[in-house]
Amino acid sequence: MRIEELDTPVPVVDLDIVEHNLKKMQAYCDSHGLALRPHIKTHKIPAFAHRQVELGAKGITCQKLGEAEVMIDAGLDDVLISYPLIGAAKADRLAALLAVGLLRHSTELYALPKGFYGLSSVLVLLALMALARIASIEQLRYAAAGEWGNLLGLDRVPEVRTLREKLKLLCSEQGRAARWNVALAKEWIGQHETEQSPGLAFYIDGHVRVYHGELTKLPRHYVPRERFYLRHDGLLG
Repeated sequence: MRIEELDTPVPVVDLDIVEHNLKKMQAYCDSHGLALRPHIKTHKIPAFAHRQVELGAKGITCQKLGEAEVMIDAGLDDVLISYPLIGAAKADRLAALLAVGLLRHSTELYALPKGFYGLSSVLVLLALMALARIASIEQLRYAAAGEWGNLLGLDRVPEVRTLREKLKLLCSEQGRAARWNVALAKEWIGQHETEQSPGLAFYIDGHVRVYHGELTKLPRHYVPRERFYLRHDGLLG
């Protein structure tokens, strides 16, 4: 097909010019000792972002949280959001993701076909369901699809049938979740050893004896059922 035969309006991209511009910008930064973190708003195409990183970019920059999720789903793991997030829901959502590492290493082990609901959206939705004590995806039928969608930065959450199909793909390989847990655990332990985190926590939920040793006899006092944590070094030391 010739360019004259294209119906308008239509975007046309000369890949040779794109490659030239990407290399030219990276070469300029390299020659001046600058770390380049290009903004993807000029193209919003994961393939171009990957090419920029291949050429030497430190990472990429996004303007919105939704843009960042698209890039993370595509396997880019060094993403900066340059604009302040507005609204408590988005701020809490981002803070929770960063705190627990919900998306870290996920693209190394999981993948979903391209679609409106990407890997990060599905993982965040499952986390929110757990926090809301929604025990099964069928119970999501009774949730307000639009309001839950706002928490994800989308118009609505996926229908139960769609979510079930995506979960079937994510759970197709046995042991993958365990490998994800191991990868995150190694990262957290490494942070603790280098004093980059406040330390590991030993979580107890339920009726437990305060002391299980045999050197000292103590009265049978129990810890009431409540949520609390103890520093692992204080508990085991």
